[in-house]
Amino acid sequence: LRSETAILQPQNDAFIQSFSFGGTGGDINLVAPIINLGGNAFTLFIGAFGPGQGGDVNIDADSFQSDVSSIGAVLAAPGNGGQAGSVNINSDSIFLDEVQLISAVVEPGALGNSGNVNITTDSLVAINGSLIGSLTAGNGNAGNVTVTADTISLSGFRVLSQPLSEPTRIS
Repeated sequence: LRSETAILQPQNDAFIQSFSFGGTGGDINLVAPIINLGGNAFTLFIGAFGPGQGGDVNIDADSFQSDVSSIGAVLAAPGNGGQAGSVNINSDSIFLDEVQLISAVVEPGALGNSGNVNITTDSLVAINGSLIGSLTAGNGNAGNVTVTADTISLSGFRVLSQPLSEPTRIS
């Protein structure tokens, strides 16, 4: 899925999804000067329920804002052996309020690695329990979380890059 528009603003429990029950999952690419995922917009890429690789979530915007949302690339099935996709965000300014940006292997017993979470921005603001993470509850490695920014402002924010049983905290 590729969406290119002047302003992208799904609302009221909106979903943008790509599924694979075997084989390689498709990517989701959102490109717009302004992307606002608000009003409980829920944007999720579920990579693979069967054997195969998950796709990536790629967001490219001048301004990216999201509140009460989940954005993820997930590998879900036990015994899968693939890899979850990555979440990549490139934006001049990013504002996250109660947002989860996650690449994950979610089911215990799933085989494979989580993808990476990469954020490149001039300004990142994350508040109210926002979470950026690459994690796994299965048998595999969590990916890397990389944030490249000129300014970062965090309040009530978490970064995870470990198995779910060992949460990380920022002090």
